[in-house]
Amino acid sequence: MEYPKALYHGDTDKHDMRIASNIDDEQDLREAGFVDFVMLKEPKKTAESAETGSKTHDGLVEKLAWTEDQLETAKAELIAFKNDVPAMYARIAELQGDTTPAGATNDNPNPELNEETTDDAQDFDYSQWTADQLRNELTKRGIKFKVRDSKDELLALLNGG
Repeated sequence: MEYPKALYHGDTDKHDMRIASNIDDEQDLREAGFVDFVMLKEPKKTAESAETGSKTHDGLVEKLAWTEDQLETAKAELIAFKNDVPAMYARIAELQGDTTPAGATNDNPNPELNEETTDDAQDFDYSQWTADQLRNELTKRGIKFKVRDSKDELLALLNGG
């Protein structure tokens, strides 16, 4: 046998190691329960390790429940938003960069222009209006347009093109 030799006591996770420097040391250590590393036993599952796994599982279940609750809240908000048409128009206008003056309505998107001046205002800049506002103005003027017309096409119709 080759010395020094390491002998172990315990299991593969937790063990005590001693070095035998000769055959007498090795015999004494083996009598005390020391073995080669390959002979160490696997650790026993304890209630503590099972409890730790249970705590981890409970934590994941709790986190999953919280996430599902957040998802349900978001779904409810989306459904409420879809059913609130004025809120949808406001959001669309916000995304399009709508700068409609305060007090403006869909019927009169530009309140500073009254009915008499609307017909004379061919040089008015409609580019800041939303597509819905342009469609309303075209309808008021009796100009035909297609529902799928883009904002640029609607502007061209308003400007006489």
